[in-house]
Amino acid sequence: MLALAKKFGLAAVEEACTAALELQVHEYRFVRRYLERRPQAPLSLQQVDPLIREFGALPRSHPASGLQEQEQQRSLFETLPEAPATNSPEVQQ
Repeated sequence: MLALAKKFGLAAVEEACTAALELQVHEYRFVRRYLERRPQAPLSLQQVDPLIREFGALPRSHPASGLQEQEQQRSLFETLPEAPATNSPEVQQ
């Protein structure tokens, strides 16, 4: 049982033993198979983690902030010549 507790965790072994007692199955094999076949609990996502920075913590020049790329696109857009009018014969075909 100690090896199962190390591998699967104490809470899971307690749950398996409780199930075995409720079903009146007093075998190590049942507990082991119960633990091996039970679905794994989904990972829970944390909203706050010391490894995750807040969005405002990134410098403006950092590529992950996206601000630098937006500013570059904006400056490129401002330097482009105006688009030709839609009534010109070159545009209509």
